[in-house]
Amino acid sequence: MAANPPKWFWHSWSTLEKIQAVFDLAVVVFTAGLWWTSFQQWKAIQESNGINREALETVQRAYVNFSPNLRILHWPNKEPTYYTFVVPVANNGSTPTRNLIEKGNVYFAKEKLPKDFDFHDFGDEPFHSFLAPKETQTSNVGKSDTSAVTWTSVLVWVGHLQRCDS
Repeated sequence: MAANPPKWFWHSWSTLEKIQAVFDLAVVVFTAGLWWTSFQQWKAIQESNGINREALETVQRAYVNFSPNLRILHWPNKEPTYYTFVVPVANNGSTPTRNLIEKGNVYFAKEKLPKDFDFHDFGDEPFHSFLAPKETQTSNVGKSDTSAVTWTSVLVWVGHLQRCDS
């Protein structure tokens, strides 16, 4: 006995069932489109949040700088045995420093510095400091006894400020 050839299920449906199937398919395609659009919007929001966070962190941070106005502390009524050199250090930012490391050196030379001078740190260890927003303080950048200082020497201040946000 010959088997009946299979009929596609579509052919056995009524017109109403066919219309319902088309609308069901349209709902599935529409839902997939909504999901894709939502996913794209979510990615755009994540990117926008990253940009806004970066802009906020750029503005709200500590901007630490130092003045080139080196001051020399001396004693007006006594003969000094050493000179102390201080530099104003300022935080011009809107947040305090978290871990400011200061290091300064004073170096005297009889002539210009050689081109290969490495500006190395020497002397005391760097010290940790704190600056509030819009605060200025002086930083002791070095000390030199009076025998090293001849006022025909070239005074070189060598130092660095390091701000760590960790």
